[in-house]
Parts: sequence; structure tokens; C-alpha cells
Amino acid sequence: MFRIITQRSATAAAASSQTHFGARLLSGLVQQTPAANAEGKFWKITLHRSTIGLPPRTRENARALGLKRRGHVVYRSITNEIAGQIVKLKEVVKVELVDKVEPLH
Repeated sequence: MFRIITQRSATAAAASSQTHFGARLLSGLVQQTPAANAEGKFWKITLHRSTIGLPPRTRENARALGLKRRGHVVYRSITNEIAGQIVKLKEVVKVELVDKVEPLH
């Protein structure tokens, strides 16, 4: 009734050899960090999806970034710590690179 698979499939082996999506996202976010900081660029982080129903640690990461409600926007300088928090929230935030912080309306 049950079949035991002793060898990994070719697709599973190929998938494990690739880097994890979060690691690729993180490397893409901070790849140009020194140059971006020198130019005074910031990340515009928007909470695109609500944190209701998400694990407590994910909600805490959103609060640590300063995101309070859906559609809330915060601006953060480009650092590795902020990039790590963004990776934890990659499904619920939208990130843009901006030159300057827009004033509150």
C-alpha cells in the first residue's frame, strides 16, 4: 500500500542545490547596500497584507519595523538587520527603493 522511496528525485536534488528563496531575496536586498547608503537611499516598506492569523513572531517582526495596520508605510535605512526582518515578512510586505523620505500627509 505504501511505497518507500529510497532515492531522491532529480527535481528534489536540483531544488536542494539551489539557495533558499529567502537567502536569494536577502542577498538581492543588500547586494548594493554600501553604494545605496552612500547615496542616501531608503526602503519604503508597505504592509500589503494583514498580520491577523500569522504566527506571533511574524507579527512581532512587523511591529518591530513599525508596521501597525494594512496599508501602513514606513521608511527605513538600508541595513542588513532591516533586510533580515523584510525577509521574514516577504509574503506580507511590499518593498521599494526610494531616494528620499516622503512627508506624512
